Amino acid sequence: HQVMTAVAVARNAEVRSAVEISAVEMREISENEIEEYVRTGEPMDKAGAYAIQGGAGAFVRRFSGEIDTIVGLPVRMALKLLNRDSEPYGRR
Repeated sequence: HQVMTAVAVARNAEVRSAVEISAVEMREISENEIEEYVRTGEPMDKAGAYAIQGGAGAFVRRFSGEIDTIVGLPVRMALKLLNRDSEPYGRR
């Protein structure tokens, strides 16, 4: 499963954006494990129908890239976008 998370920051007329990509490989999951996981309700409001930081973490064989990209906000990338140039966004 590839997870692609985009971040954009804007100030005045300038917009900076980037996309971070991580890959998640699941182990083989039995029908019973899937049914039990679905019964928890956890996957019902998740992109990809799983939460790597929750119960589905037990199904993950490995992942590449940043865990923040998989969970939600790629913090390192967001900070890089905010701090590009000599003056960080938000400061005047």
